[in-house]
This record gives sequence, structure tokens and C-alpha cells, in this order.
Amino acid sequence: MFNRKYIVVFLFLIFALCNATEVDTSFFRAVHMGGNWGRTPFFVQNPPQDYFDFLDSLNVNWVGISVSLHISDSMDSTVERKYTDVTIPTFRDEDLIRIIREFRNRKYHVYLTLAFETADAEQAPHPVSRWQLGDPKMHIEDPNIVLEYWPWALEHPEHERFVNKFWASYTKQALHFADICEAEGVELYSLGTETNRLFRTRTEGYWSNNYRSNIRAMADTVKEAYGGLLTYDMHYSALTDTGFFSLSEIWQDIGLDIIGISAYFPLTDTPPDTIMDTTCIDQSWNTILNENLKPLHEKYPHKPILFLEFGYVDALGSPYMPSVREFETKFFEDSDGNGLDDGEETQNNIYNS
Repeated sequence: MFNRKYIVVFLFLIFALCNATEVDTSFFRAVHMGGNWGRTPFFVQNPPQDYFDFLDSLNVNWVGISVSLHISDSMDSTVERKYTDVTIPTFRDEDLIRIIREFRNRKYHVYLTLAFETADAEQAPHPVSRWQLGDPKMHIEDPNIVLEYWPWALEHPEHERFVNKFWASYTKQALHFADICEAEGVELYSLGTETNRLFRTRTEGYWSNNYRSNIRAMADTVKEAYGGLLTYDMHYSALTDTGFFSLSEIWQDIGLDIIGISAYFPLTDTPPDTIMDTTCIDQSWNTILNENLKPLHEKYPHKPILFLEFGYVDALGSPYMPSVREFETKFFEDSDGNGLDDGEETQNNIYNS
């Protein structure tokens, strides 16, 4: 018995659809080692040789690192680095620098992203999750959110002060890690991860406000310190939930070099009860290609599209929900009697497709 797993945690892929004139993206073969959780903290402090052997065996030449940022609850407007007393602590600078240098010395390219880790904030008396940040209507949608303790709401008396302080402190943290990226030769840097409601630069669709000036100021500040490629990791739902999310114009509005997507696209509308074969999976990816990715490419033909996160758990239902049963204990299941585990067959078919 063992926990279910992603075959390569997060696979970092190039979506080779565009003809970028300034950025050569033909060489991206990468894994994302995730944030400061699981075995990663031990690895960062004591990198074993067999990990690099593993990367070599995959023919990897890029590695992604996710660095956690924190707020305490929905009323906390100060974005911080927290090294202790949280579920997913921030990497200490000396550890982060050491592992970046190790990767660079071994000829790996490095991608670094910032990510709000809210496991503790979600349990606070005034809770907040990463995906809720920036949403002025969350107190209407979520019964656990009370207007009095939700300063993202436009009608909250502290709204303007809260928003400005939040972005100022966020910018301070982004600049801190931009300095490290510049000094250590990190070639791709992301300002955030999967915060679609926060990284909005246009007032349209469901919401009646945006944070364009704040995001632009942060990006400009980072660009003064960092000369590499700049991106943001947008959750795929910004492309698929068109009735709720408007297609982000952030790539143009703040001058990002790369279009980044956390590409956990569902591959079926209902949970499968049999192993989904590659023919069906191919059809699903073709639909995603034509309905979601090609329109994005046509809008920004000179910006490469990268899957900054991508992965499906070794479970039968992962085509419907990529993370389904992720932390459950795994038992061998073989419904078709071929001697192979159903979940691993499913996962294998997804990656082959």
C-alpha cells in the first residue's frame, strides 16, 4: 500500500503551437518539483545524487520551483515569507540559492514561481483560500465568508487601504525573489500561481473592478531588477469557464513574455468507470486545443504558451478530476484482469496521449 502519485509530480511542457520570434521554446523538457512540502524540504537541504540521476533518466533540462507566500486570514493585508509554524513554509534564502546553484551547475535551466499557500489561513476564524483572493463578491458566493471580514468587497470600508497594502507587500516579496533570480541566473520567473480572481487587468464579465494598476506596478518593479523571462501561472479555468471568467488580457496589459497555464484540464464530463483509452483522450485534447488554446494563440501569436503545471493522478477517475483520490492509500485494482493496475493504465494513457 502507498499513496497515489503524479507520475512526475508536475510536468512542465511547452505547447508548441506558436512561432515565437524572440523566445526559443523548442527545448523545454521539465519537471516541477513543487513547493516546500512532502519530501521537497529534505531534498532542497540535502539533494541526493539519485534525484539528479532520475532527472537525467527523464531527459529533463528544466526544473520548476514553487516558493510559498503567506497571509494569516482574510483580514491580513501583509504578504509575508514564513519559515516556521505554517504547514508549507517558505524556502529559506540560503537553501533556495543553494539548490538553484546546484541545478545550474548541473546544466539545468530553472523556473521559479511564487504561490500563496493558504492551508493554515483556510482554518482561521476568518478563512481565505488562495483561489478566493481578489474576488469582491466572495462573501456572496461562500457562506463561510462574512462581508465584515472580507475587505476585498468593494463596499467594505477598508477596501482601498487593504488592497493597496496587500499589493505593496506582495510587490516587496516579488522583488525579493526577483533579486535572487537575477543573481542566480534563473531564466523564467512567475509572479504568481493560480489566482485568477486576483490577476485581473480588465473590468468586464462577472466582476466590476480590476487590479491592473497594482499588477502593472509590481511587474514594472520586478522588471527593473530581473532581466529574464517573466510570466504568470494562470489556472486553466480562466479559459474554460467563459461565463464566469473573462479571458485574461494580463499578457498584454503588463507585458509578460510567456503565457503560463496550470493545465489540469478535465478530459471527460463524467467520472469514468472503465479505463479511458488513448483514442478518447486524444479527442478530448483536440477539443481543448481547438476551443481553448488556439484562440489564445491567435490572440497572442508571438507569445509562447507553456503548461507550467500539468499532471494526472494514477487513479481511474483522474481524466475527470486530475487530483482525485490524490492522498488516499492506494490498493491494486485490476478490473480488466490484465495484470496491470487500472489507475496506472489510465495515467499512462493520458501521458501517451
